[in-house]
Amino acid sequence: MPRITDIFMVETPRQIAVAIRSAAAESELPGLIGSAFAKLGRHLEREGLFPADSPFVHITGNDPGDLRITIG
Repeated sequence: MPRITDIFMVETPRQIAVAIRSAAAESELPGLIGSAFAKLGRHLEREGLFPADSPFVHITGNDPGDLRITIG
């Protein structure tokens, strides 16, 4: 099977990010992520700002019923 994607780490300078932090169960992630992206988009629009990079979702925790989520 051919390789489609290369994964690599790139060191970049520190950046300021607008983010929402929350805790949720794994089953709640699709709704939480969708609403967070919408809230972040409205905030950026109100402030007259434009994203300089791709959005991100960072999830930590081992318990599917209690995950820590940062969305920015």
